[in-house]
Amino acid sequence: MDYKKFFEKRNIEYQEGLNEKEISHIEEIYDIFFPTELKEVLEQVLPVEKGFYNWRDFSKENIQYIIQTIERPNIDFFRDAADIYWNDDWGKEPKNNEEIEKIVRNKLSHAPKLIPIYTHRYMPMIDEKNNPIFSIHGVDVICYGTRIDEYFQIEFGEKKQESIKYSEIKQIPFWTEMIWDKVKRHEDDRMKRLQKYSDFRNS
Repeated sequence: MDYKKFFEKRNIEYQEGLNEKEISHIEEIYDIFFPTELKEVLEQVLPVEKGFYNWRDFSKENIQYIIQTIERPNIDFFRDAADIYWNDDWGKEPKNNEEIEKIVRNKLSHAPKLIPIYTHRYMPMIDEKNNPIFSIHGVDVICYGTRIDEYFQIEFGEKKQESIKYSEIKQIPFWTEMIWDKVKRHEDDRMKRLQKYSDFRNS
């Protein structure tokens, strides 16, 4: 995708893309690496419209702001571990909140770090193709794109979030486990509605 044309078409403010020296400096400051698909975007263009992150701004205030944004999901999930939706794939849900917290926090400790893209949209820090984008608010997680180009199309109105094919979402330790149970519940509800309609038609 030509991201310059994409942002120009939508009047989204941007700067010239980051160079290798800048990227290396940014990755060192924040103790991260940019997944290849995100790096390719940022090398083309650096969006600086409100909501985006100006990685080129090395002011103390901006660095602290981005650090807090990177850390926020882990802090929220660690603090509210007992309040998340239990994933059935983890086995039987403990009745004791302390045991739930222990299990969730252990799984969180093995989750990849998240890189902020726009507001509370994040890409997991893994260097693989078709890296999904997650929208994370508190301990609520939904998928906002199975890959970065689809994400931008959804974020800026070219596609609907409901059009995502959940079967195409790459599984990411912990983070996709936060959405699979919701997907399964949604599918169960849909099947129940279809069955109810079928029973009505056949009655």
